[in-house]
Amino acid sequence: MPPTPTSQLVPSRDGAPIYTDAAGDPTKPCLVFVHDFTLSGAVFDNLFGNPKLIANFYLIRYAWPRTKCDARIVGRLFSEIFAEDFKAMMHAFRIEKPIYVGCFGGTYCIIVYDIASHLPKDTLAGVCWNY
Repeated sequence: MPPTPTSQLVPSRDGAPIYTDAAGDPTKPCLVFVHDFTLSGAVFDNLFGNPKLIANFYLIRYAWPRTKCDARIVGRLFSEIFAEDFKAMMHAFRIEKPIYVGCFGGTYCIIVYDIASHLPKDTLAGVCWNY
């Protein structure tokens, strides 16, 4: 029987809550799914209900981050905030070197660039996405 799915509101650097949930075995390789800003984590429902994936991976669904920052300074801070939010999610679930999985559109790619720009180069084990 697979472990019970868990969900958390992970606080971002600026205090905005980031919805996350996980399913599967935390001792297995971790896949972090990030949706486009126009979607929700529901786009991954079929994957999170797939018994083969849950048996072989630790799946985390990470809501596209929002910020509580003043809109006048957001443009300058987004990059660093996205990276710090991803780091906070990794810390909350006690994961290292996940595989980042994005879907649809280009906005989720921004987060990968931000992770690469602001976090250690070995933060991710890999990146894959689907248009």
